[in-house]
Amino acid sequence: MRIKYTLIFSLIISTSFSQVISCLPEFPNINDTVTLTYNSSLGNANLSTVNDIYAHTGVLNKFSSSYEDWKNIPVEWHEGPDTLIKLTNLGNNIHEIKFKIKDFYNITTTDNSEYMCFVFRNSNGSLSGANTSNLPFFIPIFNSNEIVKFIKPIEFPIIKEIGDVLDIKIKSKQVGMINLFNNGQLIAQNYSDSLIHSLNINSLGKFNLTLEMQLNGNIYHDTISYVVESNQLIQDPPPGTKNGINYINDSTVIFQLEAPQKSFVYLIGDINNWEIDPNYRMRKSQTGDKFWIKIDHLSPNVEYLFQYFVDARIKIADPYSQKIISEYDQYIPNSVYPNLISYPKNKTTHAVSVVEINKANYTWENNQFNPPDSRDLIIYELLIRDFSFRSDYQTVIDSLPYLKKLGINAIQLMPIIEFDGLSSWGYAPTFFFAAEKFYGPEDKLKELIDSCHSNNIAVIMDIVFNHAFRPNPWLRLYYDKGRDLPSSQSPWFNQIPKHPFNVGYDFNHSSPYVQTFIDSVLDYWTSEYRFDGYRFDLSKGFTQLNSLGNVSLWGNYDISRINNIKRISNNLWSKHPGTYVILEHFAENSEEKELSDHGCMLWGKAHSQYNEATMGYVGNGPDNFEWQISKNERGWNFHNLVGFMESHDEERLMYNNLNYGNSNSNYDTKDLNTALKRMGQAAAFFFTVPGPKMFWQFGEYGYDYSINFPSNTDISRTSPKPVKWDYLQDYQRYNLFLEYSALINLKKNNPVFRTSNYRMETWGTQKQIYIDDPSMNVVIIGNFNTVDDYTYTGFQNIGWWYDYMSGDSLNVNDVNMTILLNAGEWRIFTNKKIESPDLYNPNIATSLADVTKFVNVYPNPSRGDVNISYSTDKLTKLSIYDCLGKLIYSDQKNPINSRINFTWQSKNKNNQSIKSGNYFYRLENLQETQHGNIIIVND
Repeated sequence: MRIKYTLIFSLIISTSFSQVISCLPEFPNINDTVTLTYNSSLGNANLSTVNDIYAHTGVLNKFSSSYEDWKNIPVEWHEGPDTLIKLTNLGNNIHEIKFKIKDFYNITTTDNSEYMCFVFRNSNGSLSGANTSNLPFFIPIFNSNEIVKFIKPIEFPIIKEIGDVLDIKIKSKQVGMINLFNNGQLIAQNYSDSLIHSLNINSLGKFNLTLEMQLNGNIYHDTISYVVESNQLIQDPPPGTKNGINYINDSTVIFQLEAPQKSFVYLIGDINNWEIDPNYRMRKSQTGDKFWIKIDHLSPNVEYLFQYFVDARIKIADPYSQKIISEYDQYIPNSVYPNLISYPKNKTTHAVSVVEINKANYTWENNQFNPPDSRDLIIYELLIRDFSFRSDYQTVIDSLPYLKKLGINAIQLMPIIEFDGLSSWGYAPTFFFAAEKFYGPEDKLKELIDSCHSNNIAVIMDIVFNHAFRPNPWLRLYYDKGRDLPSSQSPWFNQIPKHPFNVGYDFNHSSPYVQTFIDSVLDYWTSEYRFDGYRFDLSKGFTQLNSLGNVSLWGNYDISRINNIKRISNNLWSKHPGTYVILEHFAENSEEKELSDHGCMLWGKAHSQYNEATMGYVGNGPDNFEWQISKNERGWNFHNLVGFMESHDEERLMYNNLNYGNSNSNYDTKDLNTALKRMGQAAAFFFTVPGPKMFWQFGEYGYDYSINFPSNTDISRTSPKPVKWDYLQDYQRYNLFLEYSALINLKKNNPVFRTSNYRMETWGTQKQIYIDDPSMNVVIIGNFNTVDDYTYTGFQNIGWWYDYMSGDSLNVNDVNMTILLNAGEWRIFTNKKIESPDLYNPNIATSLADVTKFVNVYPNPSRGDVNISYSTDKLTKLSIYDCLGKLIYSDQKNPINSRINFTWQSKNKNNQSIKSGNYFYRLENLQETQHGNIIIVND
């Protein structure tokens, strides 16, 4: 039998203290100031001995999925006591709170608020005051022009069974004739200011209750609907049906949702006007954990939107959706994602899924790509948002000639799985099978990967399996809103995180549901999008060993975590052999070695060590690179340590160089050109170490904006950063690019850099690396001091050696000879003559000019006026948006001499100065659309 959803509640029509709760005025609207009085000795009387009482309150409005889905809650239960929600103790168990509805709940007239909802509590939330049935109090809100309305039943949607009774109450501000109809049939009437009726349920189907009131020659209406259902149909889905959307033929789809411990599910969407309908109630499997429905007569090449409505309480998109639509998507420019289907506003709430029969498949151009040997990987870590002014997949495609010239052979995309919000690093995942639309259409992502493969560049996805964020449907299915925790019933999430560095909501990695989900996610992206590998974010969190409050315990050897990772990688490799698995792990060496021996690669962070060296603080130990990037030092058997000087997570080396570098009277590492040269020196001691390497975007130019720009606090860490393609026009920065390119190509094209026969001596002011291989011996030397000094060489043999960067030769008679090196100078010697790179060329590749030729934004960042100069011969509109996508400024101009110059005074449409933060501009005309970021820094 269906669980019956009934609600007992108190409605306030009197101010007598003999009631549990009362409200003045009697018919409040959102512009009213109300006085609410609570008698704690009545109702369930749990708070009768409590002096300090607080209100847990919210409203029911058009955004509520059910009567339990309160909105605009001023202070959440888990946020604790707050003076805003504290009642005044009047004595004798009488408590009072007074507020203006609109301001207190921060609501608008368009929210269509219907009820104020209340439960009372003590300060720590251990006791709650409600009515005698321990259910909340609901106080109706009347619109200013609303005369009469249903105030009972409150529960919605209303789902009943044969034999139930539906209690109905209607309330009016004035006396008049009230008529009540059930599917058009008059069932009750009363000449009064109210009508009370109990309706016996005796027929199946969907019904409309309509009130009609005649008053002063006017007729007022209000309608609510209810559904009467038969017992749940128990039937297993057809064999082979998978969770998610199953395309059967040109008009038929089977939807399947896995939702253990749930009672019933309805499919709602475009096909039934987003309303509960008995014809769209899903069947339940015999095991009780799956719900499914077969839908016929869908048209091909049409995008339908849908949701699952679970237990008539929770609306979710399909967790396996390959495309979802949210209300925020309206702010995605059409130039980035053309003709994106609109969100069904005012019809539902929360994200919705897209289903499309007969959708055209992407045609792959490159079907022969062989990813690079993992030992040769040079990975370029890239955040699409901050890599280009357009922040889209297309710009990365357009930039591939540049990246190929740089020499990298792999791109690691920061998370592109659908994440919470629009402007983000992406580490707040929500829908694990959907590509983030803020960067462009799904096929454009495939085109990016296809184009990379055609340029011999592998593509690695940064993916998050430690946690998810609240829009995630599995989380919302089992979520305790009051405590802001997953519920204890959740098959996917831990109620309390198991480790001290968790963010979001922690997956239970011992759960078979989570294990199946992870395997299916990796199989999907590898099969459908042809990703070559994955970087597992926060992989040290893949454990159920509880280390909360004990950071050292979290890093200790953990066999359960090792087994989880081995299981994941084994399942991936069984279907997709050779796929890269890279772990952001940072556990103790014995654990990392075991995972390395298993075939996983692991991040080797050497940020502080290299930064100490680039800043000139050397010879005291913290500047030694060996442990961080040398598999030999760690005793590993394979080259599975992905070394990096910078990643998305660290402060930029150049920022620290320019702000905190060492100096003396003749040499200053804070000087820009000096700091850039030291970045080249660090790169020489980085790329040449055998094993895979990674570096952060624009590191090849010495990107020098802080990771915490613009506020220089952690709150700005994930904020958009300036896109600095103008570095291309700076000779010294471009020279660093050429040095990076030369070092990368040296590494890729010579097998000596795969050997395990190497040693590093990088603890002193003068540093050396020695590499021995039958193909060639290599010596790298560098003076990292801030004074000129003689540097020991230690050549492996006498005879001719060749300076790779300059092409000069050196006849070595003494292998222990020293060479005078200036501060910051370095050399790479080989005992085999190889082609030297073409350095110190001031000519910048004209093929890259299209990156910056159209739009110039300056100054950016700005403390005042922002000038936006744009090359075009078309009438152009400028729009400025805040970080949430709200339009705050617009202007329109015709070009003069094929150029338009806009000036924005960093003010909104009301001519008010805006706050510091990240803003987005959009230039649009009949020919094209351009957009990018603007950063405002106001004191």
